[in-house]
Amino acid sequence: MGLKKLALSCFMLLLVLLARTGLATEVQGRVLFGGYFAKENFAASEATGGSTRNDFATGSGRLYLNATKISDREFQFTLDMRDRHDFFDKLDRERATLTALNTPQARTVVARYPNEDGRLYFSLGRFGVPQAGAVFTDGAEIGLHWSNALSSGIFGGRNPKQDDRSDLEFNPAASVFGAYLEYAPKRQLPGNAVFWTQAISAKQNSGHLDRLYLFENFSLTKPSDLFTGVAYFDFVPRFSVQNLNLMYQRRFFEQFQASIGGAAIDVIEYSRRRGVLERLSPSAYQEAAVRTEYEFASIVSLELALSHGRRQSDGLFRQEAALKGTFSSESYRALGGHLRFGYRNNFTSQDLFVGLGAEYYSDVWELGLTEDFQIQKYHDTEVLHPLISEINVARYLSQTLFTSASAQYAFNERVGIFSGFLKVGYRFGTQKGAPSRDATYRLERL
Repeated sequence: MGLKKLALSCFMLLLVLLARTGLATEVQGRVLFGGYFAKENFAASEATGGSTRNDFATGSGRLYLNATKISDREFQFTLDMRDRHDFFDKLDRERATLTALNTPQARTVVARYPNEDGRLYFSLGRFGVPQAGAVFTDGAEIGLHWSNALSSGIFGGRNPKQDDRSDLEFNPAASVFGAYLEYAPKRQLPGNAVFWTQAISAKQNSGHLDRLYLFENFSLTKPSDLFTGVAYFDFVPRFSVQNLNLMYQRRFFEQFQASIGGAAIDVIEYSRRRGVLERLSPSAYQEAAVRTEYEFASIVSLELALSHGRRQSDGLFRQEAALKGTFSSESYRALGGHLRFGYRNNFTSQDLFVGLGAEYYSDVWELGLTEDFQIQKYHDTEVLHPLISEINVARYLSQTLFTSASAQYAFNERVGIFSGFLKVGYRFGTQKGAPSRDATYRLERL
C-alpha cells in the first residue's frame, strides 16, 4: 500500500510540474482538511456493555486535481485522493458506524481522451462510470460518439467497490464489465431537454457471476413538465427491482406546481437513509409521495407534502403529512427562513413535529440555524420528545480559501448527541472562479 501511495503522489507532483511549464493548458484543484467529533450520552436503560458514553473524533482530508487540454489532442487527467472514510460527505448513520482509524486512498486516478469533436474516446485508470449507475472500475473504457447526441461504450476491469460500502479497495478477485448507450443532445430548444442512458453491467468474484443488472436513467423536460427516473433491474442472483425512483412534476400556472413520485429501495439503500435513532433492522422499502407548491408572491411559498410507505420485511407503514412555508427576502436576497409542521405515522410511533429555520448569506458569509421538535408516542406507550438544534457557518476568506463549521445537538429521553465538524478548503488552478456555496456542511436530519 505504501508503494502505491508513493507512486500516486509522485505522479501528481509530476503533473503539477508539467502544468507549471504550460504543457497542461488548464489545471483546477482543491485541498480540504477537516475534523469531526461526536459525544453521545445514553440513558442507563440504553447502556451497552455497562457504558453510557460513546465519544468519537477523527480527521479527514481530500486532494482533488483536474488537468484538461493536455497536449494538442486535449487529454485529461483527474486525481481524487481522500480518506477511506470520507467524512466530508458522510451521513450521520454512516459516521456512527465507522472507525476513527482512517487511511488515504485513491478515489479516482484516470487519464481520459474525451475527443468531443471526434468519434473514438477512452479512459484508463480508476474511475466511475455514471452511465452505468454506481459503478467503479480499475480498468478501461472505450466508446464512440455516433452523433452530437448519441454515444455508446464498453468498460471493464477489476471491481474496487462493494455494493454495501462507499469506500474503494483494489480486489484482484473481483471484476466488473458492461456496456452502455447514452442519448444526450448537446443542442436543444430553450425550455426543452432530454437525457437517457441505459446500461447492462455484470459483477464477478473469483470467476462466479454475483450480479447482472440493467440500469436506466432518464430525464424529460418541457416548459411546464418534468419527468425523471432512475432504476436498477437485477437479473442475477434473481430478478428484482433493486432501486427505483420516478417523479413527474407539472407547473399548471406561474404560481402553482405539483409533483407525484414513487420509490422502491433495497436493504442496502435503506440502511444508508435511516436516521441514527431508528432501531428497526434495515428492510426493503416502497413509498409514494405527492407534493404541491403555491407561490403567493415572489418571496413567499407554501408547500404541502404527503407520503405513504411500507417496509417489506415486517409490513410496517410510514405515512406523513407536512405543511411548509418558505420566505426569501426580495429586497435583501441574503435572508430566508422556513416553518414546517405535520404528522407522521413512523412505523412504531405516532409523531407530531415542527421545525423552523433561518438562513443568511453574503459574498463572504453563510449562516444557517434550524430547530426541530417532535412528540413521539410509541405503541408500547413510551413517549419521547426529540429536540434537534443545528448551526452552520461558512466564511470565504478569499476566492481560493474558505472555512466552514457545523454543530448539532440532538436530545431525547434515551440519548443526547452533540456533534461538530470543521472544514478548511483551498482552491488552486490556472483559472480563477467565484466561490461556490458548497462549503457549509449540513448534517443529516435525525
